[in-house]
Amino acid sequence: MDKTSAIYAGAFFDVAQSVKQEIEWRDQLESLAAAWRDTPEILRFFARTQISKSEKKEVLKASLGGSVDPTLLNALCLLVDKDRMGAFMEIVADYRHLYNAKNNIAEGLVYSVRPLNVTELESLDREFSQRIKKTVRFTNKIDPTLISGIKIQLENKVMDGSMKYRISQLKTELVKGSR
Repeated sequence: MDKTSAIYAGAFFDVAQSVKQEIEWRDQLESLAAAWRDTPEILRFFARTQISKSEKKEVLKASLGGSVDPTLLNALCLLVDKDRMGAFMEIVADYRHLYNAKNNIAEGLVYSVRPLNVTELESLDREFSQRIKKTVRFTNKIDPTLISGIKIQLENKVMDGSMKYRISQLKTELVKGSR
């Protein structure tokens, strides 16, 4: 967590809480991050020093005016004023972490050879929610090198049930046994 992004995310979260819009801001920030990730020219636009801050803010207001909470839009304009739009993605990630911590939510990754369906993901969410006493939300990532099985990354822990891991463990045991 970068200190600058953490400070801004904390301020955003405090304001969102004060106006009782934490969920809405989270959703709107995540939507903007997804759209801007898919269109990197947007963040490059905000990084250009040849474009004035007032022009950048006008573009923000014209493009987001009706779709983003007005207070959040003002916060985004503040990022432009302080030349911090380059940290936007990190601010969104830090905001998500703050929101999750307050709401007892853990995010994790499930690596698999094939995409898991909704039922499989929900089943994993429920199982791990019961285990760690938090609401768990998994995101599925495809990793064909696993051969079969899954690998789970949750709260700085990795649980590897993949065939790749099993083969690696078997190799280690065979090498130990041959000495």
